[in-house]
Parts: sequence; C-alpha cells; structure tokens
Amino acid sequence: MCVHFYHLFPEKVQKNDKFYIVLLKDGLVTVPKQWLIDDKKYTYWLSDVNTAQRMNLIKSCAEVNLEWEKYEIECRYGTKTYKRAREKEKLAEKISDINTILQMKKKINVKENYAVRKL
Repeated sequence: MCVHFYHLFPEKVQKNDKFYIVLLKDGLVTVPKQWLIDDKKYTYWLSDVNTAQRMNLIKSCAEVNLEWEKYEIECRYGTKTYKRAREKEKLAEKISDINTILQMKKKINVKENYAVRKL
C-alpha cells in the first residue's frame, strides 16, 4: 500500500495562503508565497546559506533577491501559517520514508519469490 501526499492533504491551495510546501529536486521545502513565480511553477531558493538563516528568511517572508537561483517546483500544499506548513512538511517526509521502506520490502519479496520459483 502506497500513501500519496495528495491523499493526505486534500485541502486545496488557496489564493490567500502565505506559505507553500513545494517539491524541489532534493525534497519538500516550505517557502513564502512571494518566492513563487510563473504561476507557482518556480521558486527562488537560497542554497548558499545555512539552515538557520534560510529558516529566518522564510519565516519572516523576506523579500526576494533577484540574484537567488530559480528552481522548478511542484506546489503541493498551501497554508496561512509557517508552523502549519512545517507540520505538514514533516508529516509528508515521514510518509515518504514509509513508502520507500514498503517499496524496498516489495522488491525484496519479488526477488525472493523469483528465486524460490526458479529452484
């Protein structure tokens, strides 16, 4: 059984949401609304600062610096508060870890079944 992010969080992204959970190439992150561009298909992101600095910039909804890099994203969830966004982000990461474990177990079972049938 695989649980998908969309099934966990059926709430729709609303226009008045202040923070969004987005899927970057490296995983899920929370960003403020004003960091999103091109109809929420890209975000500005700081990869060259430490986590604490980045978190403070996100929490305070810091203005975008146009020198920041842009990344393609998938917008997954929106909310009015940073706290709620982080809660959902952490839950989604746990679910993702569980799904990965289940997929690995499934592959192991398939290999074991194949080996048994081959004998």
